[in-house]
Amino acid sequence: MPTGRLLRQLIKSGLEGNAEAFRAASEEVIKEEREKQHHLLANDLERLLYGRPRDLGRSPSVPIAPPPVDRERNLSLVDLREPVRRLEDLVLPDETQAALESLLREHHHQDRLASFGLRPADRLLFYGPPGCGKSLTAEVIASEPGLPLAVVRVDAVVSSYLGETAANLRKVFDFATTTAAAVLFDEFDALAKERADEAEHGELRRVVNAVLQMMDA
Repeated sequence: MPTGRLLRQLIKSGLEGNAEAFRAASEEVIKEEREKQHHLLANDLERLLYGRPRDLGRSPSVPIAPPPVDRERNLSLVDLREPVRRLEDLVLPDETQAALESLLREHHHQDRLASFGLRPADRLLFYGPPGCGKSLTAEVIASEPGLPLAVVRVDAVVSSYLGETAANLRKVFDFATTTAAAVLFDEFDALAKERADEAEHGELRRVVNAVLQMMDA
């Protein structure tokens, strides 16, 4: 239970419409609950505080851009989805759960990290057999901070025309750079081939190089 001082701060700032003071008091409550090992409550409070930024008068710093399309077939390269699953819907090993919660805390405290010249992790590689929860976890990562999930359509990205696959990837990465969304490259192994694989033709090897360069950038 929060202290009387914190409760007074919360109620006073809420009644006055002081979003900054309300957020500071709420963060202090969350910190207290986490120190008491009440992690489920702390996580739920974080979702309430950060998952709906517009409720506190804040708006996303980056707008949602229109999904890019393939020039050859005019197909959308990205499917935008509104995530509905939350953290409590996941059943994960303790180590994976801890890593995920750590990632979400980084994004909830971006301003604090920025004050130390740091940024939250923004690129993750999921691996595992089908059905282990990779896509579901990506949806949860999008839902917790209140972002849409942008699923890259690999079937539309890969083109039969020379150079078009890399051009489509550039459009996707430009979209990811200019849009407030969590972007999922599902079935990424279709693109992430080994560069030294002699069985692959030159075009696909060039695509792999392009993917690596765009990720590094």
